[in-house]
Amino acid sequence: GAAPDIRPQSVKQHQRMDTPEKVAVLLRAAGLAPARIWPERFERRWTRPELLALRSGYGEIQRRLESLPPETRAACVERVRTRLEALPDAALTHRPEVVFALARRA
Repeated sequence: GAAPDIRPQSVKQHQRMDTPEKVAVLLRAAGLAPARIWPERFERRWTRPELLALRSGYGEIQRRLESLPPETRAACVERVRTRLEALPDAALTHRPEVVFALARRA
């Protein structure tokens, strides 16, 4: 029952830069010469309270939660807390890949 996120679709374009090849295209389009582009994977092990606070307190999810009446919001967060408790610890590890780039003016 939450409202859709208010952030415009034009901002939600992570898929345009999720590989080194795509980042190179964007850099060249901006008039830059890529010097080095590389992906790197990170690992972050979350605790259940940290993960719940992060996901419910920032960004799109926070904005959507805030569109709910207080009682509904609290019930939703509690359902998520219960589901998090049922997950194994290994499920709380986040392993994002970040694409880094260095470029010069062409």
